[in-house]
Amino acid sequence: MRRFALLLGGVATSVVIVAFAAVAWMGVCSGQVVCVVANETSQVADVSVGIYGREYAVKGLSPGGSFSFEFEPAADAHYEIEVILGSGARYKQEIGYVTSGVSLHHRIIVGDGAVEFTATTE
Repeated sequence: MRRFALLLGGVATSVVIVAFAAVAWMGVCSGQVVCVVANETSQVADVSVGIYGREYAVKGLSPGGSFSFEFEPAADAHYEIEVILGSGARYKQEIGYVTSGVSLHHRIIVGDGAVEFTATTE
Protein backbone atom coordinates (compact mmCIF):
# COMPACT_ATOMS: atom_id res chain seq x y z
CA MET A 1 0.00 0.00 0.00
CA ARG A 2 2.81 2.36 0.89
CA ARG A 3 4.63 1.65 -2.38
CA PHE A 4 1.41 2.39 -4.31
CA ALA A 5 0.99 5.72 -2.48
CA LEU A 6 4.60 6.72 -3.30
CA LEU A 7 4.13 5.75 -6.92
CA LEU A 8 0.87 7.68 -7.13
CA GLY A 9 2.52 10.67 -5.45
CA GLY A 10 5.33 10.55 -8.03
CA VAL A 11 2.81 10.48 -10.87
CA ALA A 12 0.97 13.47 -9.40
CA THR A 13 4.25 15.35 -9.02
CA SER A 14 5.15 14.56 -12.64
CA VAL A 15 1.77 15.80 -13.83
CA VAL A 16 2.23 19.05 -11.90
CA ILE A 17 5.73 19.55 -13.33
CA VAL A 18 4.55 18.89 -16.90
CA ALA A 19 1.60 21.27 -16.45
CA PHE A 20 3.88 23.98 -15.02
CA ALA A 21 6.35 23.55 -17.90
CA ALA A 22 3.55 23.86 -20.46
CA VAL A 23 2.25 27.07 -18.87
CA ALA A 24 5.78 28.51 -18.67
CA TRP A 25 6.42 27.63 -22.33
CA MET A 26 3.16 29.28 -23.42
CA GLY A 27 4.09 32.41 -21.47
CA VAL A 28 7.49 32.66 -23.13
CA CYS A 29 6.04 32.21 -26.60
CA SER A 30 3.02 34.47 -26.24
CA GLY A 31 4.70 37.81 -26.98
CA GLN A 32 5.53 39.52 -30.25
CA VAL A 33 9.18 39.88 -31.19
CA VAL A 34 10.00 42.78 -33.50
CA CYS A 35 13.33 43.39 -35.21
CA VAL A 36 13.88 46.72 -36.97
CA VAL A 37 16.72 46.69 -39.52
CA ALA A 38 18.27 49.48 -41.61
CA ASN A 39 18.66 48.32 -45.19
CA GLU A 40 22.18 47.78 -46.55
CA THR A 41 22.46 51.20 -48.19
CA SER A 42 20.75 53.63 -45.81
CA GLN A 43 22.10 55.54 -42.85
CA VAL A 44 19.11 55.98 -40.52
CA ALA A 45 19.33 58.93 -38.12
CA ASP A 46 16.18 58.06 -36.12
CA VAL A 47 13.57 55.36 -36.27
CA SER A 48 10.56 54.87 -34.02
CA VAL A 49 7.92 52.17 -33.98
CA GLY A 50 4.66 52.84 -32.20
CA ILE A 51 2.07 50.30 -31.12
CA TYR A 52 -0.59 50.29 -28.36
CA GLY A 53 0.38 53.82 -27.35
CA ARG A 54 4.03 52.89 -26.68
CA GLU A 55 7.01 53.96 -28.73
CA TYR A 56 10.18 51.97 -29.31
CA ALA A 57 12.94 54.11 -30.81
CA VAL A 58 16.63 54.26 -31.54
CA LYS A 59 18.95 56.92 -32.89
CA GLY A 60 21.66 56.25 -35.44
CA LEU A 61 21.33 52.93 -37.26
CA SER A 62 24.20 52.22 -39.65
CA PRO A 63 23.43 50.34 -42.88
CA GLY A 64 22.55 46.78 -41.82
CA GLY A 65 22.23 47.82 -38.14
CA SER A 66 19.24 46.72 -36.08
CA PHE A 67 17.38 46.86 -32.79
CA SER A 68 14.61 44.67 -31.44
CA PHE A 69 11.90 44.73 -28.80
CA GLU A 70 9.11 42.54 -27.45
CA PHE A 71 5.58 43.27 -26.30
CA GLU A 72 2.38 41.47 -25.38
CA PRO A 73 -0.36 41.97 -27.98
CA ALA A 74 -3.49 43.43 -26.41
CA ALA A 75 -5.83 43.58 -29.42
CA ASP A 76 -5.82 44.02 -33.18
CA ALA A 77 -3.40 46.78 -34.17
CA HIS A 78 -0.74 47.90 -36.64
CA TYR A 79 2.67 49.56 -36.36
CA GLU A 80 3.23 53.27 -36.88
CA ILE A 81 6.75 53.77 -38.24
CA GLU A 82 8.58 57.09 -38.39
CA VAL A 83 12.00 57.26 -40.01
CA ILE A 84 14.51 60.07 -40.44
CA LEU A 85 17.32 59.15 -42.81
CA GLY A 86 20.87 60.45 -42.52
CA SER A 87 20.12 62.78 -45.45
CA GLY A 88 17.36 64.44 -43.41
CA ALA A 89 14.54 62.91 -45.45
CA ARG A 90 11.62 61.96 -43.21
CA TYR A 91 8.67 59.64 -43.71
CA LYS A 92 5.89 57.95 -41.76
CA GLN A 93 4.05 54.77 -42.58
CA GLU A 94 1.47 52.47 -41.00
CA ILE A 95 2.33 48.84 -41.59
CA GLY A 96 1.76 45.28 -40.41
CA TYR A 97 -0.97 43.54 -38.48
CA VAL A 98 -0.90 42.39 -34.87
CA THR A 99 -3.56 40.38 -33.09
CA SER A 100 -3.70 38.83 -29.65
CA GLY A 101 -3.36 35.07 -29.41
CA VAL A 102 -0.95 34.77 -32.36
CA SER A 103 2.77 34.74 -31.66
CA LEU A 104 4.84 36.08 -34.55
CA HIS A 105 8.28 37.48 -35.21
CA HIS A 106 8.05 40.68 -37.22
CA ARG A 107 10.93 42.09 -39.24
CA ILE A 108 10.70 45.71 -40.34
CA ILE A 109 13.34 46.92 -42.82
CA VAL A 110 13.64 50.70 -43.14
CA GLY A 111 15.56 53.01 -45.45
CA ASP A 112 15.48 54.90 -48.75
CA GLY A 113 11.91 56.12 -48.21
CA ALA A 114 10.37 52.66 -47.94
CA VAL A 115 9.45 50.12 -45.28
CA GLU A 116 9.40 46.37 -45.84
CA PHE A 117 7.50 44.11 -43.44
CA THR A 118 7.61 40.34 -42.93
CA ALA A 119 6.02 38.10 -40.32
CA THR A 120 7.13 34.58 -39.43
CA THR A 121 6.34 32.12 -36.67
CA GLU A 122 10.03 31.68 -35.79
